[in-house]
Amino acid sequence: MPDREVALRAVEACPKALTSLFKKHRSDRDFILEACARNGLVLEFASAELRADREVALAAVNNNGFALQYAATSLRKEPAVVGNAVRQNGQALQFADKVLQDAVRSLGEASEELRADRFIVREAVRHNVNNLAHAAQSLRGDREIVMTAASQDGMALKFALIGLRGTRDVVMEALRQNGKALRFVTSTLQGERDIVMTAVKSNGKGLKYAAPDLKRDKKVILEAVKSNGMALKSVGQPYPNDRDIVRVAVRQNGYALQFASEELRSDPDMVLDATEKSGGAWTLAAPALRTSRELLLQAVKRNCKALKYASMDARSDFEIVEAAVRQDGAALRYASKELRGNPSLVLEATRSKLEALQFASHDLQAARDFFEEAVSPWSPMDCSPDMSPRERLDEWREERRKYG
Repeated sequence: MPDREVALRAVEACPKALTSLFKKHRSDRDFILEACARNGLVLEFASAELRADREVALAAVNNNGFALQYAATSLRKEPAVVGNAVRQNGQALQFADKVLQDAVRSLGEASEELRADRFIVREAVRHNVNNLAHAAQSLRGDREIVMTAASQDGMALKFALIGLRGTRDVVMEALRQNGKALRFVTSTLQGERDIVMTAVKSNGKGLKYAAPDLKRDKKVILEAVKSNGMALKSVGQPYPNDRDIVRVAVRQNGYALQFASEELRSDPDMVLDATEKSGGAWTLAAPALRTSRELLLQAVKRNCKALKYASMDARSDFEIVEAAVRQDGAALRYASKELRGNPSLVLEATRSKLEALQFASHDLQAARDFFEEAVSPWSPMDCSPDMSPRERLDEWREERRKYG
């Protein structure tokens, strides 16, 4: 093997060898250039002259961004050198000149010259997509830079020039990341079915910005509400009254029930589907259904949180509250004051979750016999890794004593 290759391999493995065994190569430009391409950290031990050589420094930082720290001060001020270093390793920014560091972190405060520098803008956008808003106009029309921003946050499309907001591949990249970016797409593309489908699959709320005829396309609507039930707000007639669509929507987000037709908000099965997903959807049911004791009983069996939104009469109804605490003992917190002092109901709640004791009345919490009965089915391991059931209750009592 030729001596030069032996030296290159040795320096590649141990750059510090340049200071001893291979000292004669420290000023050999061709040698250092090739060595830096193999291991960028060789730059540390090159001669001062070569550490100020732009081509050598680029070879080093392209291999290892951290080699930037060994480049001459003048090169650490060069956007192209810094840009390549940061692209190879984002943490290399710490070795750049402070002016460039500040520009990458907050392009809006940078000079006009730096805001028009492609390397700086590219890295600034990688650091924070909102920096695109402060780039020179020509760079807001740069396909690579806009694609970089859009792949991180589709909403960055709003900073791009109109030409790119009508470019299919750029738009698709943005929409795959965030369907709501459809808002910033040209009207022509807002009317294209495949574009809108990509948007609503990513975020159903993107349907709001689709062309009117696509808001009445059942397949598009189904994809939208499957992704985000609240997209039901943007659908065209007659679909707020379409049972298939509304069911998919409320199963994704119970609160979508508010955008359903009056007829479907009066449908017991639809209301049960909605409250099973979101307890608060009980408040969105038609008034006539909210007075139905039987329907509420079914609702709390599916989702105990529906009890929180029920009337005070319902929260004072033993059977309804019992059904709720069987589903989750913590639902005791929503019961009336009277029922939170009912021993049999509180015991039922603690069978599901011991922590339900904290929602019992003061009198029950203070009753030692009742406490013993409540915690008897539970072991210390069921309660907390560092607190026994008795210690837990003592802690609650102390809190009650301090804070009332």
